Amino acid sequence: MPSRKYFQISSLGRDLMEDHTVLASMDPRSLLESKLSVTVKFRNNRFLATKCRLAAGSKYFERAFYGDFSVAASPVIDLGDEDDPELVLLMLRYLNGSSYSDLRCSMSMPQTLDLGISLFALADQYDVSTLRADIVDWFSMDVRNLMCFEVVLYAFQRLLGPSALFLADTSLQDTAFELCLENIETLPENQTFHDLLLDGTLLHSTFAGPLLAEVGGRLQQFKTGKRGPTKDLDLSQVFASEDNSLAST
Repeated sequence: MPSRKYFQISSLGRDLMEDHTVLASMDPRSLLESKLSVTVKFRNNRFLATKCRLAAGSKYFERAFYGDFSVAASPVIDLGDEDDPELVLLMLRYLNGSSYSDLRCSMSMPQTLDLGISLFALADQYDVSTLRADIVDWFSMDVRNLMCFEVVLYAFQRLLGPSALFLADTSLQDTAFELCLENIETLPENQTFHDLLLDGTLLHSTFAGPLLAEVGGRLQQFKTGKRGPTKDLDLSQVFASEDNSLAST
């Protein structure tokens, strides 16, 4: 599926740090609070936050600010240029008090699946456990609402396929697999499901094996609609494709 841009960062390149003259005019308490502030740099963007808020929601920032690292005493932390700045901004807004529900409200529902997976991967990288849990909850609801659309199958593919993301927290992948099992009686009727399953790109052998073992008997009775609603799913083709997948891993 083509990648999507979720929104445009309106403050591209904008420096959000306070001016030195502003700092000089602060009372002692405000000045102390300013020392607890940190500017997060990512690409050409800067996001002003407090260290305690970032550390409270992210083990990554907790280790950075309260560990034995030079960044602990710095007013700036640079996250580098590798991550999607739009996703980083969403994560920082979440850590700064926005809810995941608020972050996704401006998007169409099909886009939220793609966003959720990408943002989950970033939250896995920066160890933001509450954001990951929120994404899992919303993902489960979105999939149930969108099960008749192909976007769900491509979401499964991103999480469960041979080229799936490597995640330390597997809760989103586990949920996707459970949802796949939950809907196994209707999924084979979808042409895209049939095609992706047979060409070996829908499920990695780690997931395909348990899936076929669990539902193999029932799958023989289901209809795929490959060229119409009466064509049966040929399990021998599925198992052959999975054998080839195992041989190549």
